Amino acid sequence: MWIVQIAGGGTVLLEDFGWGYVIIPSHEHDYFDVVTAEGNHEVSLTMWRFKGDRYQPFRCASIEATSDSESVGDEKVSEHPCPPSSH
Repeated sequence: MWIVQIAGGGTVLLEDFGWGYVIIPSHEHDYFDVVTAEGNHEVSLTMWRFKGDRYQPFRCASIEATSDSESVGDEKVSEHPCPPSSH
């Protein structure tokens, strides 16, 4: 997934690879917040907020992924500090 600002020559504001994304209605500086997910058994969730000239991670968490249909909805989300980002 890439979020690109077309004006100003196509600047990449956020570049992320993973399971997908969700656009959140909250926003800063007219850019919506975005949540991305990536990983296999332990899925990393990152909430991104636009700061300065690009998106920066500001909330991070992980959740244990399961294929067991009986335990769907029983997952525990564990919030943790975001690692330093090169984005």
